[in-house]
Amino acid sequence: ACPWSCASNSFLRRSSEYGRAISAHVADHRLPLLYTIRQNALNDPSELRHGLNLAADTLEDAAKSGPEEYLKFARDFRGWREEETEKSSHFFVCSFSMCGNDLGQWRAYADNGRGYSLGFNREAVEAAFIKNEETLGPSGGADYFPVTYDDNELSDIHRQLIANALPYTSLIYVNNHVNDIRLGHWSTLLLLFAAQLLRASVYFKHKAYENEREYRLLEVHTANPQPEIKYRARHYSLIKHRDFDWKAAGSGVLKTIIIGPAADYGKSKRFAEDCLRESGIGVASVGISQSRIPYKPA
Repeated sequence: ACPWSCASNSFLRRSSEYGRAISAHVADHRLPLLYTIRQNALNDPSELRHGLNLAADTLEDAAKSGPEEYLKFARDFRGWREEETEKSSHFFVCSFSMCGNDLGQWRAYADNGRGYSLGFNREAVEAAFIKNEETLGPSGGADYFPVTYDDNELSDIHRQLIANALPYTSLIYVNNHVNDIRLGHWSTLLLLFAAQLLRASVYFKHKAYENEREYRLLEVHTANPQPEIKYRARHYSLIKHRDFDWKAAGSGVLKTIIIGPAADYGKSKRFAEDCLRESGIGVASVGISQSRIPYKPA
């Protein structure tokens, strides 16, 4: 277990403070209504890298006033890669938005305006998610939350984690371990520290994305035993993910489907209705409409 962690979890704001509806802008090939939770990867990997770069800058500032091992720890963290967290933990994220008809998201996530926006009952999705997580056992944990767009708040969390972690670097050097043992302790400390920072970063995004009003589901697993992981192809790479069967919550979870402003309404509506029938969801129970945003595909 990690001997230190963030001193406060006040940044984990509860979703009850927000509206009842959440949406997901998707391309048409995602419409068969099987939602996935991606591992250590968001739609834009730079989201996590931004938080980690912010942490690296804060760590370097803190290390300047300390002993040589503080500086070495800062240098080693700067060269660390997100993929290495899989040695200690697995993170899976599923993203929604509180804006169901947003121009930027039609462009970025929904096949250039030809996809769909699925509108869900937030409380029902949360209930389905928690029910799904009941099978995780002691190796896993889950949370759901609106994303925070505040670098200053994230930096405060980084400073707490850094203040807790840096003294352990000196302990490793004070004890006269042989070199191999010292390197093992050092690598473990770096890994646990990075995993804590990565988890904190999942709750935040840069303020420039604030218009998306993102809402996330988060699974966290220890490395052993490894959770069940599936793969799907994306742009010449394989994306690790876990299935999330939100339909397990029963009827009334999916409330609306908005067809993209650049789509052929007739064809898109028929496809959406076919997917609903295939999934056992009554077509009449879901409102289907088309976005009226003036849109010119790129």
